[in-house]
Amino acid sequence: EIFETAKVDDKEFYEDVVSSFETLNFSGETIDAIWRVVGSILFLQNLHVNATVYVEGAQPCSILKDANWAKAVSLLGVDGKLLEEGLTVRKLIVNNKEMKKVFSPSEVKNYVRVLAKELYNNMFNWLFRKLNGELKGDIEKVPGTRKVSLGVLDIFGFEIFDNNSLEQLFINYANEKLQGLYVEDTFKNECLLFESEGLGEFTSMITYSDNLPLMQSLDNSKGVPIGVF
Repeated sequence: EIFETAKVDDKEFYEDVVSSFETLNFSGETIDAIWRVVGSILFLQNLHVNATVYVEGAQPCSILKDANWAKAVSLLGVDGKLLEEGLTVRKLIVNNKEMKKVFSPSEVKNYVRVLAKELYNNMFNWLFRKLNGELKGDIEKVPGTRKVSLGVLDIFGFEIFDNNSLEQLFINYANEKLQGLYVEDTFKNECLLFESEGLGEFTSMITYSDNLPLMQSLDNSKGVPIGVF
């Protein structure tokens, strides 16, 4: 099933990302590998566990060999039989003898999710090491340049829908709280520091967007008017 949003141009985003990879000296093979991992993660989410063949302690359940399975296996470049065995059975060595523990259907579903999350996590961490390595190389070419590194603050997903759910309101509210902490720590405290050092006349040069009025409209238990919450 394909979902489309009028405000989002996936093709444009894709081309921007590929262009950025190329600018940062990512090879074509590396870019292809990144998309293969991303694709495999998406297809793993669509796998279906066949519990009808499951016998507790004896017979493992299986994974439906549909198009999602075929694409996930192909993109990962792994042996399908070994992947299925790894998701449905655990091998144990007891007194030098190999034993097998059969996972329940719910455990298999969980391990599929764990695999997808680990693929994403490892690729995410590798990607930032790679990016910082490329940026470091460029910086070191310029004498006297201060070394910097790239980092990301991964917070709750922020979305703007025509009709928001209550849950999405709470997620956006959490984002605004984080933004407010950032504004206070980075800008407001900096202005206070300027004033304490007799440089108050220069605080007007520090400009920022303060989301305090928005926060008060939602979460204001002391002032007037009282907040929505």
